[in-house]
Amino acid sequence: MVGRQGLEPWTHGLLIRRRKGSKDNITRWTPRLRENWEALKQKRNKILFDRKQPHPILADKRFLLISERTGNKINISSLQTAMQRIQRAAAEQAKRDGVEYNYFTFHDLKRKGISILKATN
Repeated sequence: MVGRQGLEPWTHGLLIRRRKGSKDNITRWTPRLRENWEALKQKRNKILFDRKQPHPILADKRFLLISERTGNKINISSLQTAMQRIQRAAAEQAKRDGVEYNYFTFHDLKRKGISILKATN
């Protein structure tokens, strides 16, 4: 879970709490989503176990994405740094393959996900 503005597991899916005026929504569980949710929980629990850190009792303190190095929640700046590394590596690979590369943002990924969702409904 990611505090009051994030993901919360529900019986029928994940409640996505949005920010900045966007509407909250529930994403229905699929076998793939459930599998990834469970994999994230297992990874988090392994990191905490390996670091000999206690498992937080309060649900809003049990983050799914945590640092392997510190065991703390991952900050947006860390995600942005990772995204920059991914972009650089992808652009270099595209150049080696002789194909055009189009940079993208987190928002582009969200927009693409919405397009795919609308196309499948």
